Amino acid sequence: MYTGIAEVEVYTKKIRETLFYKKIVDVKVNEANINIEKDIFENALKGQMFIYINRKSDIINLTTGNAVNFMIRLGYQGRAYLAAKDESFDQEAILMLEFLDGKRFYITGDQQTHIEIVDEQERKKYYETLSPDPLAKDLTIEPLNKMMMNFEGSILDALSNTDYLVGIDPQYAKEILLAAEIDPEKSAGDLNMKEANQIFVAMQTVLQSALASDGKIKEPYSKNDQRTGRYQLQAK
Repeated sequence: MYTGIAEVEVYTKKIRETLFYKKIVDVKVNEANINIEKDIFENALKGQMFIYINRKSDIINLTTGNAVNFMIRLGYQGRAYLAAKDESFDQEAILMLEFLDGKRFYITGDQQTHIEIVDEQERKKYYETLSPDPLAKDLTIEPLNKMMMNFEGSILDALSNTDYLVGIDPQYAKEILLAAEIDPEKSAGDLNMKEANQIFVAMQTVLQSALASDGKIKEPYSKNDQRTGRYQLQAK
């Protein structure tokens, strides 16, 4: 379980707007959430600026001016915040960056929120292992077809399974299936091509709408859904 892909895209944009070419003067990190010694990690960031920030699947990649690559995966409770100077912060921070102007940037999360320092070859190799991205412009229906043939269980569970598509939170999956007019409990293996196409179109509609709303599902996207407010995903 982790933050939905629409929210990851929202956070990537916020991180890009916040961190580009801002000099870092102080760093604090939770050692349990990184892959390297705390001192080494902090020293790799102090005095640096991020010159490249992008998203690949559910990974947010940041590269500093000294060519150090940081990969961030937000856990289900993962969030990104920019705090004003001297603003109190009462949530557990996985990472805190302080800039010259005194403002601070935080990433919070749970044990599944993880930050890694990787070299370029390691990063490229890792990218090859990632499941297809449902917001990618070049996404085809192939992952859904593969899911229908191989998944043993409901289509609702299948959509949230990261072996086929990454970052479809169960709450988004429910809304997608309502919009597609597909029974969430229907076996993935029993879907036909017409139903797969309905899901594919609904997936794009719901995720793009959530993206346009800063990662929140503010209201139902399907005439079949009367449960307004159930899917309030709080992206801040």
